[in-house]
Amino acid sequence: MKRVLFVAGTRPEIIKISPLIDIFKRSKKYKIFFGLTGQHKELANQALDIESPKPVFNLNLQTANQSLPELTAMALVGLNREIENIQPDIIIIQGDTTTTLACALAAYYQQIPVAHIEAGLRTDDNYSPFPEEVNRKITSIISMFHFSPTNKAKENLITEGHNESKIFVVGNTIIDALNQITYEIKKTDNSKRLSEYFIRGYNIQFKDKKTILVTIHRRESHGKILEEICLAIKEIARLYKEIQIIIPVHPNPNVKEIIYANLKAVDNIYLIQSLNYEHFIYLMMNSYLILTDSGGIQEEAISLGKPLIILRKITERLEAIEVGGAVLAGTNKKVILENFKNIYKNKRIYKEMSEAENPYGDGKASQYIYNIIHSKL
Repeated sequence: MKRVLFVAGTRPEIIKISPLIDIFKRSKKYKIFFGLTGQHKELANQALDIESPKPVFNLNLQTANQSLPELTAMALVGLNREIENIQPDIIIIQGDTTTTLACALAAYYQQIPVAHIEAGLRTDDNYSPFPEEVNRKITSIISMFHFSPTNKAKENLITEGHNESKIFVVGNTIIDALNQITYEIKKTDNSKRLSEYFIRGYNIQFKDKKTILVTIHRRESHGKILEEICLAIKEIARLYKEIQIIIPVHPNPNVKEIIYANLKAVDNIYLIQSLNYEHFIYLMMNSYLILTDSGGIQEEAISLGKPLIILRKITERLEAIEVGGAVLAGTNKKVILENFKNIYKNKRIYKEMSEAENPYGDGKASQYIYNIIHSKL
């Protein structure tokens, strides 16, 4: 029986890889292993509360004020040891984190094939997003199988010289996970339970006010850029008293301290703790408009029909912009305000954005990936 190792380190990785693990488990044709690096301990644990796989190892790598060289070195050494113990026939990784890079390198050193999910995303700026852009480029060099979410991602890989026969456009597995969780949320009992969670925990209700969801956390935005974004959010709250702005605050001190310093005292802004995936998707479903610098939310928002303002200077997910579901506002206060006003006040624009076609697949990406690996392994 072939041995398949899945490795993740962050909450998005766990969420995106879980539907595929479930399919491999149900097939009963492989011996499945799932390992964690613990790159993001708290947030990863939130995903594990909802998703099904239980790790056979957890390196628990995250420490206070950890540098990228320290994290990368510890992940590489720890993963190399675990891979030696498990001796998988193939290793499946997702995305572009330090965990992804370290696992690809560890697999390469032991000459074990790598399957890379969400392959081919590019900004062509090695420092934005940082360090993800270089992480995924190196991972692509190592990988045997490239599972791209879109044709644009496939074209990026071909342009770089990767073998087209090893590139497969399958959609994004986040749509698989999103479809599963929204189906469960829409059940009456779950919807009521989740509504009560926000009422009891934060005195937040979604009936009377339009909810604006904001998430900001990217490493390249730390410092003055994050402060500029916060000033824009504060001005939106001042200009539009009828809305409520909800910000699940990332636990990273470099993010948390700036957000609280700038936005804590604003009446119609709710700063809440980071949420597990079920609670977060419920919040997205009840939002009118979303502002984010997250990669994954750019895929989820258009799938849920929520107009999106991207708080980044550049994005690797151009598809949502091209179909009209998102705008790239950058990090300048004035430009963010102009984009918000344009979407919020113009019903025609809002309607067109909310009805944009989802470019990230049909929710069957995990099954397509399984079928391909099963035919090749």
